[in-house]
Amino acid sequence: MKYVFVFIMSSILTILSVGCTKEDHFDLVFLIPKGFTGWVYAVGDIPGKKALVKEDGKWLVPISHDGQLRTCTSLDGEGGVEFYFVDEKGKRTKAHMEYETIDWVPKKGVIYVQGFHSVGREDEKGEYPTMQQFFVGTAQQYEESLYRNQHEQYPDDIPPLNSSKQNACK
Repeated sequence: MKYVFVFIMSSILTILSVGCTKEDHFDLVFLIPKGFTGWVYAVGDIPGKKALVKEDGKWLVPISHDGQLRTCTSLDGEGGVEFYFVDEKGKRTKAHMEYETIDWVPKKGVIYVQGFHSVGREDEKGEYPTMQQFFVGTAQQYEESLYRNQHEQYPDDIPPLNSSKQNACK
């Protein structure tokens, strides 16, 4: 009887977790201009900004030449992340991703996407949209930018979300 109860409970929890994660799951494909190096900042839920486009069920996140993106599409959630460099003709080349493992030894001169993380903000004005932030460059450039504390914590020009968190793309 004990095993039947454990089986039923684990089945219910599995069904609930799968059902809940499907709604929040999304995949992002960052399209970075070929030759760009530096910090990238992508912020969603910004009213009046252009919506992202889906390709094969994944959101395309086109980064400008200054490393910025503002979109009305929400970037808050869980899912896969891919990175591509895009040339002037639109040809994509997969970028190397560094997952910051302990045994990682960077190759000299190789451009990596590293330091990927989400940044949130909340103050007396309210809660702000989630910003996706990462660095594109060599391991040496990344270390130098961290040493100089050059990465942006959160842009000042982003307004707080409204209390109902409605879709900003309306």
